[in-house]
Amino acid sequence: MRVLKVKDAMSNNFIVLDEKTIIQDAIKVMMEKNKYAIIVTSDGKPKGIVTERDFTVKVLSRNMDPGKGVLGDIMSSPLITTKPDETLENAAKLMANKKIRKLPVMDDGNIVGIITEDDIIRISPDLISLAFQTVTDWKAEIIRWLTSGSDSSEDPANLIWDVKVQDNLVVAEHPKIPFILHILFANRIIRLDVYTGLETALLDPIQRLDISRKLLFLNDRTALVKFTIRGINEEIVLSSDLDLASINREEFSDALTGLITALYMMIKEFKLEEEFNKQLAQRVMLMVKERIEKGATKDDIISFLVTKVGLDENSARKLLDEIIKGKPSDEHLTAYL
Repeated sequence: MRVLKVKDAMSNNFIVLDEKTIIQDAIKVMMEKNKYAIIVTSDGKPKGIVTERDFTVKVLSRNMDPGKGVLGDIMSSPLITTKPDETLENAAKLMANKKIRKLPVMDDGNIVGIITEDDIIRISPDLISLAFQTVTDWKAEIIRWLTSGSDSSEDPANLIWDVKVQDNLVVAEHPKIPFILHILFANRIIRLDVYTGLETALLDPIQRLDISRKLLFLNDRTALVKFTIRGINEEIVLSSDLDLASINREEFSDALTGLITALYMMIKEFKLEEEFNKQLAQRVMLMVKERIEKGATKDDIISFLVTKVGLDENSARKLLDEIIKGKPSDEHLTAYL
């Protein structure tokens, strides 16, 4: 049986541009030539790679101006490459170990092709399964990411989340994040779900049509995150699927940022700011009550409200007193938060 090599599966589905190329110009060239990757050079030598996903994650979700930023700002570097005569099996293992989707092929200092996970699956599906035998226990790794950060971090993946594990489902929440995160592990995909609580089943047809139209509009503006309608009550759910072949902490953080951005876009589109603020405040109150029921001391809860929620100590003490005395009004809750 012939041993499959990288050159048997690689394609020329890439373009080469200098690191100083304006992002907006690069996107235009990429679309015109219908390519899915850019090899970024410096002084004519391959230095990094930019993919379609980078334009979404590193430009849109970070509010970069594509008319001012350059490819060097968003490229992945150093460039990880393989050779045309490398075995396809070794290339698959390299992609799994480095957690990348696209692997440039270099020969004599030049990029002569590119190979993707889809190329490998097309040529030899069994190789992907073999490669995945070497990857990390991603459930344990993601739980570690969510529980070993700092509550002062601006990176959502770097906060210290409250995590509950139920078989292949991880449920995580943090008072600074405006939703409860559901992480489902299935085969080669990790799905991040956010249930908005907005149910459409009982709405009249015109209202449902209007919501569907708005969700389609929002989906056109988001790439990593998609709005769906699920379940018997037809609830609006935000989802982001991450491929185990390429996931890393940065990609996970980008997905969380995308979910947060998409949620706020939906709230603005549906004009739900006031209702959303009330729900967020009530969720913080429930988190405080849960800690009280578990025997947390007053100082522990004050610390929670200061470090995790971001209140000053005086506001934290007043809010805790309100909760202990009885359920505070929505107006009081939102005023504190």
